[in-house]
Formats: sequence, structure tokens, C-alpha cells
Amino acid sequence: MYKIAVDAFGGDNAPREIVEGALIAVKKNPNIQIILCGDEKQIKQILAGRDEKAIVISHAPEVISNDESPTQAVRNKENSSLVRAFDLLKNDSEVIAAISAGSTGAI
Repeated sequence: MYKIAVDAFGGDNAPREIVEGALIAVKKNPNIQIILCGDEKQIKQILAGRDEKAIVISHAPEVISNDESPTQAVRNKENSSLVRAFDLLKNDSEVIAAISAGSTGAI
């Protein structure tokens, strides 16, 4: 099983489009588990009624926007979905990748 950390709040139409994409990915690839990083309540609302065991949530209530200074945002928003995804990649040996469609500078 491959684990992939995903910034659920990066990019256009997030988090809905990111969560929907994760659902498609796990259905097409039974060997992956997706860790959605972001506000747990909002992600759970999108996942409501779908019994998908290959998706887990890592609660991260903050979001880095494209309007922020990337370096300041990464330093000051340790609980952001983007930082959480890359922290998982760094600290969890089972996570093989981190993905974000968010702030390019922060990534």
C-alpha cells in the first residue's frame, strides 16, 4: 500500500474537487491510501455517505492563500493543509509523495 498526502485545500474549487479527485484515484488504484490534509469537518461533509476506507483525514484548519508571502506563510501557518501534507512526507516513512495545487511559492 502506497500512502500519498494531499493538500485538500490547495487549488481552485478546493476542497470539493480535490476530495472528488482523491475518491476517483483510490477507486482506480487499490494499492494507494490518500491522506487528505485540511479542515476535517469540511472534508467529512464532502465524504458523507461514502464508505471509503482508503481515504483518511489529517486535520489542518489553516490555509495558505496565493496572496500571502510564501515563506512567511509556511513559517507562520504550521497547521495549514499544505504544510501538513509535506510534514507527513518528511516524517512518515510510509508516505511516498505529497501533492498540492496550492501556492507554488509555498510548495
